[in-house]
Amino acid sequence: MAPWMVAGDELVVPRVLHTRGAANGGLARLLAPEPIEVAGNLPEAVVEAKADILVTSRLSSFDLVPVCVPIDFDHEAVDHVLAAVGTGPHSRFAADVAVQLGAELGVKVELVAAALDSEADDAERRLVRLAEDRPGTLWRVAATSDPVAMLEEAPDGTLLVLGAPGGNWFQRQMFGAGARLRAKTPGGSVVVRNAPRRVFHVVREPTLWLSPHMNAADGPPLMVDEMAPVVDGGVLVGVVSRARLAADPSGMIGDHVIPAPTVQLIDSVDALADVAAFFGDSPIPIVDDDGRLVGEALRS
Repeated sequence: MAPWMVAGDELVVPRVLHTRGAANGGLARLLAPEPIEVAGNLPEAVVEAKADILVTSRLSSFDLVPVCVPIDFDHEAVDHVLAAVGTGPHSRFAADVAVQLGAELGVKVELVAAALDSEADDAERRLVRLAEDRPGTLWRVAATSDPVAMLEEAPDGTLLVLGAPGGNWFQRQMFGAGARLRAKTPGGSVVVRNAPRRVFHVVREPTLWLSPHMNAADGPPLMVDEMAPVVDGGVLVGVVSRARLAADPSGMIGDHVIPAPTVQLIDSVDALADVAAFFGDSPIPIVDDDGRLVGEALRS
């Protein structure tokens, strides 16, 4: 399977987790060669596996990673994959998922946007940009305000990939355009919702940490970077500066600790940029919910 998901500046084969269910497992296997079925504590499983995508049976408040929800999904009935895209935050992910499914199923992929005549030019520019990044992808603008009209020219075996709607999920599925769209897609649909990349995706083992009970003079020879985390009983209590210890090597490491901002595993990677000025070129300590040091990350 070729890399297809954007992670930072690179294309990668995503790590996919899925909850129980034949449709979930079937979709997950089309998205990654070795998906993992999970049960129990879902957030813990996602963080431990550094998952990129979760395939599950319903949308919820879970937002640690992008989510795909198969609805009436039957890959054997799919002759065509259509991604409904627009201005929403999930459109690019919907396009990526559609292209990957088309490649695995060996069928054509089409990106479609519904737009009024006055908005058609903007919709076309968006589609062109999406298609340029995904060679071989077809695209068209459906000049209408009715999303269902996007499917009027679609083949009978169309699988629809669309971004999650806003508002009340249950009401949208039961009474809104989403249900009307799905009724016209024999191959079923995949509802997707994007999410920011998280710190647990980029965390690595800590290079070094110091005890507050060490002699201050012993710190600088051990330090690789300008700053090092100070850990007491597993808990991050702050950092020390090599320059500060070299200037005043008296006492214990704990006497020279500087309070430091913290970043947690489940934070967005944007949180690394928020504290980058404090840490400079030194790795940023990463903690869990209890403040325990669990790794480090470089500024994003």
